[in-house]
Amino acid sequence: MVNLLIFLWVLGRYVMPAVRTWVRERRARVIGDLEAAATAKTEAAQLKAEWEARLARLDQTIEEMRAQARHDAERERERIVAAATQTAETIRRDAERAAAYEVRRTQEQLRAELVRQALRTAEGQARSRWTPTDQERCIADFLKQVRP
Repeated sequence: MVNLLIFLWVLGRYVMPAVRTWVRERRARVIGDLEAAATAKTEAAQLKAEWEARLARLDQTIEEMRAQARHDAERERERIVAAATQTAETIRRDAERAAAYEVRRTQEQLRAELVRQALRTAEGQARSRWTPTDQERCIADFLKQVRP
């Protein structure tokens, strides 16, 4: 029994402080690990909530992007249509000017041809009907006009 008491006293005196220190350190480590795990769990829950919110807004974001794309496409279509309309109007005006020019040029050519034809016809008729008496009378009239 004395041996047991001595053994217990040696254990209490030398071994128990080391065991108590180890138990305290172990307890502190376990508490720290549990706190770190709780912090990590809280952060994970926050990240999960954030990503779930993002996913919930994803449909809205996609719809907003589609609406913006439709709007941009409509504006681009309107710009293209306006440019095409303006180009078509310019082409039409140029074609009208070119057609009017061609009409005037053709009319002038026709008039010139008509005048040439009329002169040829008049000259032919005048030569066929021109007599020496008409020629003498014409010369006399001309000389009267030239001489005062």
